[in-house]
Amino acid sequence: MDNNLQDNSNNNVEPILNIPDEKKDTGQAESITQGVQPPLPEQTSTNSNTSQNSGAESGKLMGVLSYLGFLALIPYFGEKNNPFVVFHAKQGMNLLIIEIIVPLILGAASYVLPLGLYLLLRTISSLLSVGFLVLCIIGIVNVCGGKMKELPIVGSIKIIK
Repeated sequence: MDNNLQDNSNNNVEPILNIPDEKKDTGQAESITQGVQPPLPEQTSTNSNTSQNSGAESGKLMGVLSYLGFLALIPYFGEKNNPFVVFHAKQGMNLLIIEIIVPLILGAASYVLPLGLYLLLRTISSLLSVGFLVLCIIGIVNVCGGKMKELPIVGSIKIIK
């Protein structure tokens, strides 16, 4: 048995695992520490209005706030230097004022009208509430898309200029 053990120890056995040499590792580490960096992706702008896009990107949160009821006061009074935010803040404030005035007028009219017209005005008021919600969503979609587009119907009504 001793002979078999000695014979096996004399055989050259190749290692199963290939462990990289230290020189290979240090060579890679040297290339990293020498400042070799992968190239950065190119930043291209497809739109010629880069100043409008930069204003849109930096003001999206404030633009969204413009269409959330009384939160429209924050961008209206807070962001005076960003034209994108100012546009949407004015749109949101106009929408807010219309959302307050129209139900007040319909509510006051419903008290002096007969019961049949009262029910009709209440139905119209409910439908207008849904319409105002849809206009808020359209405004938020415009903000997220970076568009300075007026809201349908109420966009042409400029209470706040």
